[in-house]
Amino acid sequence: MQHVAVDRAVTSGDGSAVAIQVGDAVKAALAAPGQEIRSLRSLADALSASWKPIDDSTLSRTLRGQHPLTVDLVLAIEASLGMERGELLIQAGLVALPSSAAQAIRSDPNLSSADRATVLRVYDALLSSQADGSTAKARTARRTDRS
Repeated sequence: MQHVAVDRAVTSGDGSAVAIQVGDAVKAALAAPGQEIRSLRSLADALSASWKPIDDSTLSRTLRGQHPLTVDLVLAIEASLGMERGELLIQAGLVALPSSAAQAIRSDPNLSSADRATVLRVYDALLSSQADGSTAKARTARRTDRS
């Protein structure tokens, strides 16, 4: 088997802590109920079939921080495990999810500035109408309580 070439490094220098976090997330994913791929050897075989040849010892060393971890490898692992893109990095605690819908809209690279402003206006209007509805419901409830 060939070893994986380092092409878009996630880790550089001493990035072993990042690789170890990803490795822990991979191990958790392998142990998840319903996961068909249950071992690093099976994962290495799946990666070799769908991505690039990689043996289980190289994969293991990479996930222990002894070889550079690449974005391409992380994406290939996610695909092999049936995970959504970015899910592995989220589970490893390396990527934070937006804390609100507004923050997600503001940070969405697929939206132009004008589109972002429009979506935020609509979102704010929906929140306002919900808040107005809650206030009206509370007033109605107070009136019925007095009766």
